[in-house]
Amino acid sequence: KVLNNNFKVFYDLFENNKYIFMFICKEDGEVLYANEKLRSHGLIGNNINSFKLGELIKIKNKSLWSDEVTTLLKDNGGWRGIIKDDTDNITMDCTVQLIETDYENVISVSFMDISDEIKRELELEKLKVYDKSKNEFFSNISHELRTPLNIIYSTLQLFNMYSKNENVDFKKVYEKYKRPLDINCKRMQRLINNIVDISKIESKLLSANFMNYDIINIVEELTLSVVEYALLKNINIQFDTNVEQHIIKCDASMIERVILNLLSNAIKFSDLNKNIFVNILVNE
Repeated sequence: KVLNNNFKVFYDLFENNKYIFMFICKEDGEVLYANEKLRSHGLIGNNINSFKLGELIKIKNKSLWSDEVTTLLKDNGGWRGIIKDDTDNITMDCTVQLIETDYENVISVSFMDISDEIKRELELEKLKVYDKSKNEFFSNISHELRTPLNIIYSTLQLFNMYSKNENVDFKKVYEKYKRPLDINCKRMQRLINNIVDISKIESKLLSANFMNYDIINIVEELTLSVVEYALLKNINIQFDTNVEQHIIKCDASMIERVILNLLSNAIKFSDLNKNIFVNILVNE
């Protein structure tokens, strides 16, 4: 009775396991027994003796009878590892154990599908990388916003100082210093628009408004608009195209933002007295 009770415990653990696929096979891979979970999932038919291990767990050219596994079975009596089936995109945590008997040695194999866990871990890693990139972005944005803000504030202080001096022609002073105000206001607007776009992208609210535009005209006008800003660093911007007009379907505002961001970065990371070339080449 005690033996039967003990047997029932092990039988339930093996036969009725709800989470783990289990089977027993000979050393050559011929399956002798498969538990109910394995049978019910269609991984094996009624005639279990007709199945080999490699076929059972759908591992093509990656049989558990590799040199590594065979050696560990002989030396340690067991092996555990991760098996991937790229065909069905399945990842399994597999355990193999050698069981010695008086008649012949058999092998117990158990494996659990951990594909969902692996996917969740990968998604988590992606989120961590995204979160790090996002934090770096906002850190850079904060720094970028501070620079034009300081310039604007300094210019306003200068205006306040000259406005109190009755001997100074304030109009001339304004004409002299209005350009940095204009440039840095536009720079701040571009940075803020980038932040707003990120929020829209995350909320899936950013959508393109497609119409037909002359892409040559869009890029050329935008490039010319930042020429004076580049000259502050003695950087020369040259625009060239192999056609005078080319109509495409696009969102003009998005194209402008992309080109402006690229030009801004090019100016920011170029040394003094360098050239920036903006070329549009149209082919078939």
